[in-house]
Amino acid sequence: MSSRFLLASACLPIAVAASPWQFTQPRDISVVHGPGIFHHLGSDGRFGVSTSDEQVGIVWEDNRDKQPRCYLAVVSPTSGQVLSETKISGEQAAFEPVVQGVDNGLFAVAWEEDGGVWLRLTDDQIAGPALRLDESSAAHVALSWHPM
Repeated sequence: MSSRFLLASACLPIAVAASPWQFTQPRDISVVHGPGIFHHLGSDGRFGVSTSDEQVGIVWEDNRDKQPRCYLAVVSPTSGQVLSETKISGEQAAFEPVVQGVDNGLFAVAWEEDGGVWLRLTDDQIAGPALRLDESSAAHVALSWHPM
């Protein structure tokens, strides 16, 4: 009994020191919304939100042009201003986007399209060329970054 109390007491300062949640009004990330448009922000446990320097990257898929495509929004975390919104996928149906912040405001984004996995580096201004990562069919991409 006393060991349980000691363990609970040891955990108490951590719980007390945790910052409280702060809820604000919802913010529009995509400029496109309305009837029949479905924004899907979900990556089966993979990252749909990441940071790079002083920016936040958010990826999702939606059907704004009647076909699922993947997009990246770059947002300022201090002002909440959307700095850019970029289509990252190609012309085929695209799903399951993920994002990983790298250095200097760059984001690596990956997604499934045309039976394969694609990768692109982008910032809040320019999307680099798309690179197919597999030679045959692939799915469920995850990204990670470790600075050298």
